[in-house]
Amino acid sequence: MKNDIQRKQYHAIDFFKFICAILVVSIHVAPFGQQQSKNLFFYLNFIIQGYFGMIAVPFFFVTSGFLLFKKMDKENLNISIVKRYLFKLLRLYLIWSLIYFPLKLNWFFHQKIGTFHFILTYIRDFFFVGSHIHLWYFSSLIFAVFLISVLLYKKVSLKKIFVISFIFYFIGLFGQSWFGLLVPLKNNFPQFFSILSLMQHLFVTTRNGLFEGFLFVTIGMLFAFYPISIKQKHAFMGLIFSMILLALEIFVFHYFHFVREGNMFLFLVPTVFFLFSFVYHLEFPNHPIYQALRTLSSIIFYLHMWIYSVVSKVLESIQIGLDQTFFNFIITLSITIICSILIMKLSHQQKFKWLQKLYT
Repeated sequence: MKNDIQRKQYHAIDFFKFICAILVVSIHVAPFGQQQSKNLFFYLNFIIQGYFGMIAVPFFFVTSGFLLFKKMDKENLNISIVKRYLFKLLRLYLIWSLIYFPLKLNWFFHQKIGTFHFILTYIRDFFFVGSHIHLWYFSSLIFAVFLISVLLYKKVSLKKIFVISFIFYFIGLFGQSWFGLLVPLKNNFPQFFSILSLMQHLFVTTRNGLFEGFLFVTIGMLFAFYPISIKQKHAFMGLIFSMILLALEIFVFHYFHFVREGNMFLFLVPTVFFLFSFVYHLEFPNHPIYQALRTLSSIIFYLHMWIYSVVSKVLESIQIGLDQTFFNFIITLSITIICSILIMKLSHQQKFKWLQKLYT
């Protein structure tokens, strides 16, 4: 009975991962088109992209941490499971990096930078930023899982791992939404600010495995190792309260122009925590559609930027401004879902089984 209940709970996670995949598409393709002025559609885009959309990738991190570490015991780390998982992530990262490399080459030819500069930039991005705009998820997840596994292997307590990961997340806020709090250091402590600038050139962003992925994968690990049982009503109330505080934090820091990058906020942490707790305890009836949604969410996430690139070029060639409208989002999302379904369906046929390498 317990396994059946757990399986239903995972169905809810599969369903919400699909929603998050759609949100990721909306982050990269403005749902209401590119707005030049601050009108109603500008603010609707901001709410979807800079508020709801921000929750998507942290939820993926938590889910990945949970699904990985639920396979083992907290007192006995299974190294073989971790190795297989890391090799799988690395393989997927390399495959999709190769798929997106032509887009990087296209960028190179248009930027008029030297070949040596391009190679160095690509190598740096591959490890610290992601080989393409959304593939940072792979590099971050690989690093976070590796770091947590090392700490577990060294018998560091779960409490200490959480505290350490939260400290790094807190530091990372100053490279993101809290950046404005550091600006006074430029005049008062120029040498310290120079060190921060050097770190910025190296890491580019704190939206990476150390400063962001580490904490959210750790939260997933805690759900896997501890019976975190929050009543649905309390989890929902915690989620609503956290989202209100998150909205206030976003508004205040944007209002005072503190935000350098809007990917990490303090109240994003309890928001994702209560969201996962709420979804985790939902019980959905067994149905094959949830396994399909699990696969589709991955393919949609990996594929959508290639579709977006093609759709944007086609709409731009029409020369009536459609690439700046909501049509870009609708067409990109529709084609991405259709192509994802085709890949999933074809991959179950023997002669196209190799397509499973794109998502498993």
